[in-house]
Amino acid sequence: DISFMLSTRLPPQPNAAHSIVVTAPQGFFFPSICQSFTLDTFTPGFTGFPKGTGCKGNNGNILQISLPFMRELRNGTNYMFRALVVNPRETFTDVTSPDKYWRIESQYADGTMVDLNRVIPSFPILSRLRYFAVSTLSQVGLASTTYRIHFRTDESLPPQQTVHIYPPAGTTFGGLTDGACINTDPVLLSLQFPTPLISGVTRLPEWVSCQVVSPTELQLRNEEPILGGRPLIAGPVFEFFIMNATNGESTPLLNLFQIEAMTSTLLGKEVWTAPGWVIYPELKLTSVSTANMGYGLYTNFTIMLQTITEVPSGGSIRIIAPDDYYFGPVIETAATRYDPLVSEPSPQGAEQERPSPTQVTICHILRPDNWACSLEFEPCVIMNELDELITLGMVLSPSQETARVGNRTICLDLRSKCDAGGKLSDLVSCSSQGSTLDLFIAPMVYLPARRLFQFLIQGYNARNPPVNSSMNMWHYMTRNADSENTILDEKPQIPGVSLIGIVLVDSMVPSNTKVSSIENYVTVTLRLTTQCDPRAILRITFPVEYMRGENAAFSGP
Repeated sequence: DISFMLSTRLPPQPNAAHSIVVTAPQGFFFPSICQSFTLDTFTPGFTGFPKGTGCKGNNGNILQISLPFMRELRNGTNYMFRALVVNPRETFTDVTSPDKYWRIESQYADGTMVDLNRVIPSFPILSRLRYFAVSTLSQVGLASTTYRIHFRTDESLPPQQTVHIYPPAGTTFGGLTDGACINTDPVLLSLQFPTPLISGVTRLPEWVSCQVVSPTELQLRNEEPILGGRPLIAGPVFEFFIMNATNGESTPLLNLFQIEAMTSTLLGKEVWTAPGWVIYPELKLTSVSTANMGYGLYTNFTIMLQTITEVPSGGSIRIIAPDDYYFGPVIETAATRYDPLVSEPSPQGAEQERPSPTQVTICHILRPDNWACSLEFEPCVIMNELDELITLGMVLSPSQETARVGNRTICLDLRSKCDAGGKLSDLVSCSSQGSTLDLFIAPMVYLPARRLFQFLIQGYNARNPPVNSSMNMWHYMTRNADSENTILDEKPQIPGVSLIGIVLVDSMVPSNTKVSSIENYVTVTLRLTTQCDPRAILRITFPVEYMRGENAAFSGP
């Protein structure tokens, strides 16, 4: 990061581009095509460059920042930008030596120098570690997860010396009780991660402690005594884990982990950085709608979301609705239960009954009109891999051929269940408790990453309006198949549905219940939950079978 303040304003010009020229000490290298150039670092107290600012190196130690036309740089303002520079091969710590000074100058478009500072102390160039890498179990923003860290020093770590690791902005090391890094066997943690790409990985010795010093600092210490103690030798790639670490809310601009090891190198310290990972902060394309917009009425909810991370077999999707929503079959009571032997229908209106908040209700998801199967199946993946081998001209072994035939049968069966007319509940089961809905992905089934998933679920709307808009928010999340139900993707604060008042039908009493009766006067008793001012319209729609024929004779009006 390079920051400066001008004494002289560079005024805007319609056809001229002013510039800032940075000259590094000999040995530093700026590529001709700027890499990692960032106009604004969003550092408090500093201003970034305007959009359209150009960057160019000279494949040497000079970097030129060119402003776009009609853009100024004000005097008395702190500016900061970021660019990649390749450090020299030689190490040094004397940053005040004249040959290690940096130089920054501002120039008009014609090359005339305006402001200059040629005595800017450099930063020290230290020995680098041989290897440093960090990986994670989850890339979801703000998710609590486990990190795996690999490192290899160039020199040994003497007794009582330390290694310090610092995360990118927004990422924190939570740790466990008393700052411990893990409380699980490292072998079990290692099995959760993919096989390392580098060989020679070994566990960190038990006499090297791991401590979370602060949310932004992790410390390893060689606990051996100074006299006669063992050093942590250079050569092996050591592996350790940190639990309860939390990703940032989103991918930081400077997405680098930093490490400092106080080894026996000549300068006493080795440093290096490791790139972080892309953080997926939330689910995409989330929405909820209802087919019946009356308070307390039975309806079809249409729920849509797009995953960022794959939901594996055995994983789940949790939908948390506002209070008083219900997902499941129709709730029948003695007053509302349908009796085909009774001519008068039961009263119709908002259902006032709700199950106990602790009761688990089995439900079933339905397909929307525009249904397209979003699920994938593990047997289909295996089948496709083996079919591809055949396409390449390879002869399958008897066991491979048996696996191909068996997986094909299972694959076709699972696909038929996912398509219209199939038993979808065999692939995604459903249960609800209170206003929380859980969908469970069946074995051999998974929901791929970045896949749009839309479904219907039946249930009841809330019976009363929300107190405020914040009480009408839904919450979606996808969860892993582990025992902790680790959150993969999440989206809180999803705007809920807008409901309206309902017409309560207390009774519908026919005067004649005979089949094909022409004169049947029906007395309808209804109540409105919302006042209708003049001139309102009451519209009643009835089944076409009850429509009187045009030539039917009757005595009424």
